[in-house]
Amino acid sequence: RGDSLIFNLDQPDFTTARSMTDKINELLGPGTAEALDATSIRVSAPRDTSQRVAYLSVIENLEIETGMDITCITWIG
Repeated sequence: RGDSLIFNLDQPDFTTARSMTDKINELLGPGTAEALDATSIRVSAPRDTSQRVAYLSVIENLEIETGMDITCITWIG
């Protein structure tokens, strides 16, 4: 388990990737999230399992303005 997670948008969209990155960085601090491309966002995350669950819960409940209709955001950890 590494120090980061990768979130993948169900439908690639640069506007949504940027919006998600900006929202995470606004809440959790500059440089926490980085859009890798139109699909993937890398987010720094704690290694401890219990902290990671709470951390993901915070990110999961963010309201993200999308550039298009998306149905799903998945993460790869």
